[in-house]
Amino acid sequence: MRFISLLKDKRGFFIICLIAVIIIATGLIYYLSANSLSNNSASSLGNSLKNYAAFKQKINALTTTNKTFYSRLTLQFVVLEASNTAAKDKYNALVKAADIVNKDYYGGTFNPAFYKLITIDFIAFAKDNFSAFYNSKDFQVTCQDPNCADSPMPKAVSNIINEIKALQNVSQDAKSATIANLINDSYVSGSNKLKAQSYLVSASIVRNDTSFIEAGVSAKIADEIEAFVKNAYPKNYYKTSPTEKQ
Repeated sequence: MRFISLLKDKRGFFIICLIAVIIIATGLIYYLSANSLSNNSASSLGNSLKNYAAFKQKINALTTTNKTFYSRLTLQFVVLEASNTAAKDKYNALVKAADIVNKDYYGGTFNPAFYKLITIDFIAFAKDNFSAFYNSKDFQVTCQDPNCADSPMPKAVSNIINEIKALQNVSQDAKSATIANLINDSYVSGSNKLKAQSYLVSASIVRNDTSFIEAGVSAKIADEIEAFVKNAYPKNYYKTSPTEKQ
């Protein structure tokens, strides 16, 4: 009986070891397959496109921490990598991918690398591979970080920000949001009429913000922002000011 029991224990141990080997082998095969697919997507699948491997590598380096963002981009790269896809469709997929990066950048990440990715890498890749379809307007992105700003924050805006910081009866959330808006407005290119419009939108937000209204300072702060825009960007002020028609 002891021998039979020992034999059963050995068989059980053997079965457990066999199952463990199978699991490890399966995992290894899956890993190698996935790694091979990843390498293909960066090389063989896209080898008809100039500098594709390097371009895809930069995309991967910036999106590995955001799975949702990466999965949205992947859908567009599937089109780019498909051998039977028309060049125009591939270009459109590239434009959509740039738009995804742009929205993530402008929507709150403000990652300087995303701005460079669109303005340098996406544009270079598009020109190299789809020159017949390339349009600079397809890859426009508004600067929203200090690295791409082409001018320092205007003194008048800095003064308004300091004034907002000193307000006692406005909620901290409202003050922080308004200050963030004005800072981001200052990053927009000085030659872009969107800069004036951005400031005016911020002024409009302040004018209609409950916290600023209840503190009795909404009109004062909004007027100061608009006065700055009217002085600094007179050609754009009348076209974009939300209060001009009053």
